[in-house]
Amino acid sequence: MSQSVETIWSKCLEAIGQHVSKSNYDTWFAPIKPIALDGQILTIEVPTRYFMETIEGQFLGIMRDCLRPIIGDQVGLKYQVTILQPNTSFQAERVNIERQLPIPGGNAATGGQFNPFIQSEQARKPVLDPQLNADFTFDNYIAGDCNKFARALAMEVAAKPGGAYNPYFVYGQSGVGKTHLIQAIGAEVKRLDKDKNVIYLSADRFMRQYMDAKRVNMINGFMAFYQQIDVLIVDDVQDFAGREGTTSAFFQIFNYLIQSKKQIIIAADKNPSEITGLEERMLTRFKAGILAEVSCPDYDTRVRIIESKLAKDGIVVIPEIITFIAANLQTNVRELEGCILALMARAAVIHSEITMDVARQVIGSIAYSNKKKVTIEKICSVVAEHFKVPVEELSKSSRKQDVVLARQVAMYFAKQLTDLSLKVIGLQVANRNHATVLYSVSSIQDKIEVDKSFGALIRVLESKILS
Repeated sequence: MSQSVETIWSKCLEAIGQHVSKSNYDTWFAPIKPIALDGQILTIEVPTRYFMETIEGQFLGIMRDCLRPIIGDQVGLKYQVTILQPNTSFQAERVNIERQLPIPGGNAATGGQFNPFIQSEQARKPVLDPQLNADFTFDNYIAGDCNKFARALAMEVAAKPGGAYNPYFVYGQSGVGKTHLIQAIGAEVKRLDKDKNVIYLSADRFMRQYMDAKRVNMINGFMAFYQQIDVLIVDDVQDFAGREGTTSAFFQIFNYLIQSKKQIIIAADKNPSEITGLEERMLTRFKAGILAEVSCPDYDTRVRIIESKLAKDGIVVIPEIITFIAANLQTNVRELEGCILALMARAAVIHSEITMDVARQVIGSIAYSNKKKVTIEKICSVVAEHFKVPVEELSKSSRKQDVVLARQVAMYFAKQLTDLSLKVIGLQVANRNHATVLYSVSSIQDKIEVDKSFGALIRVLESKILS
């Protein structure tokens, strides 16, 4: 009676286990699944393309020597490799890749020549959307003393991803241009090599994906998806604080990519030494790379930023207006961009050119707004009033639909309009944990995307909160 492929593979594993360490056996051979044996061609399933390449790069000789006595001298391998597709369910597509493991010296037909790294056309990389903003390039990034060092390092990283500066960690307060800079790296990598798999995402989106994958029991697919990335760009990494499950998954992906000479780019609102709520082992990994700070733009840089933004939109103003704005708005780039949009809107409404008087009015409004600080109390008061529920109900266990929605909206605004951590938001808004906050924010964001009327309501409530 012929032996089953499982029995044959079990014998192969027993032989392999005598030639490799336990750690290598557990890592690279235990996960392999035997699929079929057709003559002397063994088909096995491996989790990823990198997994297959590692076996062939490090253990090909051992595989050959162990399989021949069991299967035959002309043993061949056929792989089923999981190619993961970038969708919310991390669905997998399996492709077959053939390999031959000839005896030493080969035969007349092959001349004994064998290159185990020649792959069939089926062994292709998936085409991924890098999720990059087309406007965020190095050409559009205004350099100055505030970001010169960070920009120089970023250009080095883009030219040699996975090289000396890995991970590349850029930090600075909100609105100083970190997101533009890290996305510019991704854009440049893709320009130089369109086949590189580049992905940009926020820590918040990573957490949502992790929770979705966990809910549908697809953690392995989630992990394998990110292990195929060449350049991983993660923004606002401080939001991982307090998220043990997510942080653990990211830690494993981080180590895998670093060991595979893939590039990791990270942005945060503070130096790793100042981030609280993250495991020390994660912070240690961040510090092991290159750190670069982006600070608030100096006066000359602010002038160039304003000039660049105006030129891009085809707006002409007198030089005095530019210097007036630069002198009075000293916080960050985002504030300058907001000012320019406000100038355009104000001029359009009153059917006037952008004059110094218009500029003074806009600057005055921004300065007044900056003095206001959004509080949890204000958010809860506005939201509770609109949904006609008592404020104290938000922190109780009521599952009434209007209370639940009001509670989620309040937590959404607290996340968007304050600098408080998820843990603090959960406790102050609704006496809930950070996981509830994350779920609530995700639910409201999804509802905004699919329901235009709800999106309009959110904008109205935001205006009331900020007024």
